[in-house]
Amino acid sequence: MSTSTIPQNRAPEKPPSAIAQLIERVCREDRLYFERHPDADERVRPYVAGELWPLDADGAPPLLILVKPVAPGVRARIPIIITDFRVVEDDSDRRLPL
Repeated sequence: MSTSTIPQNRAPEKPPSAIAQLIERVCREDRLYFERHPDADERVRPYVAGELWPLDADGAPPLLILVKPVAPGVRARIPIIITDFRVVEDDSDRRLPL
C-alpha cells in the first residue's frame, strides 16, 4: 500500500493594510446594523470595492452584498451579481382570493 503526502496548506496571505482597514469598517457597519435591527435575518447593501479581497470584482457587473448572520457574532457576506435590470409592474393593489 502506497502512501501519499498531503500538501501542507500555506498560511493565507494577509491583505494590505488599507484593504484590511476597509474590511474591518465594512464588517463593523454590518455588525452595527444587526445590533440596531435585532430581528433582521439579512441585510442587502451595495458592494464596497475591496471587501471581497483577495477576489477582484473590479470590472464585474454591479454587485450587492447579502449579509446573513450564521452564528452569534458571525456573518456571511454573499455577493449578488446584477446582470439584468427589468421593470416589474407593482401588483400590490391586487388582492389574492382566500
